[in-house]
Amino acid sequence: MILQEKKIFSKSGKPFTFRSADVDDAAQMIEYLNQISLDTPYLTNEPGEVTLSVDDEEKFLTRIKADARSLMLVVLHGDEIIGAANVNPVSSKPRMCHRCSIGISLKKPFWNEGIGSEMMKTLIKTATDVGFEQMELEVVVENERALALYKKFGFEICGRHPHDMKYKDGTYADVFLMVKAL
Repeated sequence: MILQEKKIFSKSGKPFTFRSADVDDAAQMIEYLNQISLDTPYLTNEPGEVTLSVDDEEKFLTRIKADARSLMLVVLHGDEIIGAANVNPVSSKPRMCHRCSIGISLKKPFWNEGIGSEMMKTLIKTATDVGFEQMELEVVVENERALALYKKFGFEICGRHPHDMKYKDGTYADVFLMVKAL
């Protein structure tokens, strides 16, 4: 899906651009994914684990852009990708096609600027516009900042998956399963 480009301003007045990720963003998206894995332990990749080739990322972004019910949103500050968010169908099966999964990430220097809220508003509008009835996500139990954002937008905890992730040091992280009716 292609999202119409829009400008937003952070709480501190900095300008940002929201738009669909494009094939030309592939190399920068890989750099972005590697950076955010350093910023927080709450994502699925350990630092250095993102080993996609630019060609693989280009193919992925092309597929997402061509899918009328999927979105890969990038947030730019100038020409730098500082955030990303996605909406994807849970399944194409008729009994499950009313559900979508979402994800949001943002580089640490841009936390607490209201950008996550703007991304969430965009995801909710996009999901509603293409006919999804329910949004779903997973969040690490200890990720209080993300939990507060999701609850602010009406997501409710519906389950817990113990030991969902295992870190290199041998510790585990549980995740909450959260849903929002649209």
